[in-house]
Amino acid sequence: MVRITTLYQNTEGAHFDFDYYVDTHLELIRQRMEGAGLVGMEVIKGMSNPDGSPAEHLCIFHIYFTTLEAGLRGIEQHGEEFAADIVNYTNIEPQVQIGAVVHRYTAS
Repeated sequence: MVRITTLYQNTEGAHFDFDYYVDTHLELIRQRMEGAGLVGMEVIKGMSNPDGSPAEHLCIFHIYFTTLEAGLRGIEQHGEEFAADIVNYTNIEPQVQIGAVVHRYTAS
């Protein structure tokens, strides 16, 4: 399983509309990527650093795919549509990181 992470850095003047992101943007992604090996998605809203200072990222988004190739095919096919929607929820330029999930623990 692979995880593609999108990070939205918390900088001065940054804004992020979580309602639009979750209700509209992620629904668009889900609809387009279901046939591309989509396993799941997760949205993290930054709260703070351990020392109480503002979180480094306003939002961190994880999307999981069965294989990197499947995910990248879907992104290649629909990426322009996803990118065009960014202005509707943030003024932050996203950073993307791709990683292989080597271990995952979920408490029952």
